[in-house]
Amino acid sequence: MLRKIHKWIAALPRVTAGMMLVASAHVQAIDIYAVTQGGVLARFDSATPGTVPQLDVVTGLGAGESIIGLDFRPANGGLYALTKDAAAAGRLYRIERTSGVATLVAALVAVRAFLAIQEHDEEELAANERSAWLEPRTLAIGAMVLAFTLAEGSANDWLALALVDGYAAQHWVGVAGFALFVTAMTTGRLVGPVALDRFGRVPVLLASAAAAFVGLLTVIVSSNPVLAAVGIVIWGLGAALGFPVGMSAAADDPRRAARRVSVVATIGYGAFLAGPPLLGFVGNEVGTLDSLYVVAAAMVPAAVLVLAVRRPTVPYGEHR
Repeated sequence: MLRKIHKWIAALPRVTAGMMLVASAHVQAIDIYAVTQGGVLARFDSATPGTVPQLDVVTGLGAGESIIGLDFRPANGGLYALTKDAAAAGRLYRIERTSGVATLVAALVAVRAFLAIQEHDEEELAANERSAWLEPRTLAIGAMVLAFTLAEGSANDWLALALVDGYAAQHWVGVAGFALFVTAMTTGRLVGPVALDRFGRVPVLLASAAAAFVGLLTVIVSSNPVLAAVGIVIWGLGAALGFPVGMSAAADDPRRAARRVSVVATIGYGAFLAGPPLLGFVGNEVGTLDSLYVVAAAMVPAAVLVLAVRRPTVPYGEHR
């Protein structure tokens, strides 16, 4: 008998359905129920742990079913078992505690049946597989972001030097001019959402491109420091919204947002890579201040490309 007890104690780690505690008539004694991998219902008396447990084979289950959980309901004193089969369908049984006979209570639907079924036609699947690098709207947004990024990056790299060289100013004037640009651009990004909500993307970006163009020309052709400061402010306001609005437009369709944003970002950040050496080469030939004509010229196609940021009525990349 002791050998059997030791065998059941050794088998406890292989209990798959867990243990349920059921209060007995004695205050200090409780019945402990467990189900083994082989489908045997075992009952242990906590008051006499050294006795051989009651063993009953659970009968009445369907073919291929296994018990995955036990539950005791104090309301009716019943012991219940949850099962599953190979198809992940579940059933709820009531287990007779003295004999192990299982009585079906309810059949449960597989969990995946509660998930929403998303239907995709062949055209939509083909659109999702199409490379974002082949989408005209995505490329147009990327080119627009490239121009606005060039307008921003050129100020970061060359504005201070252009003021010192072009205006024969002291170094602190160049630093102050750059600080003025950053302040204007930051202000534009703070108040920009208000303008976007009121007027829409296209009008705001058209005004931004025009402002950057006018601001750049003012800085280049004006010999008056005060007018140059005004031009820097206009330039900074104009360069503020091109990049963030372009990213937002690329993410209009959430299904392909990640791919399109990555394409637009790659094209846009090309300005930070190619812009400095390009302006440096031109500046070496015509002067740093006059090299900014390249940036002003880039704002002309940008003004045309802003039409691409309109919200599409039909998700772009699809055809109806």
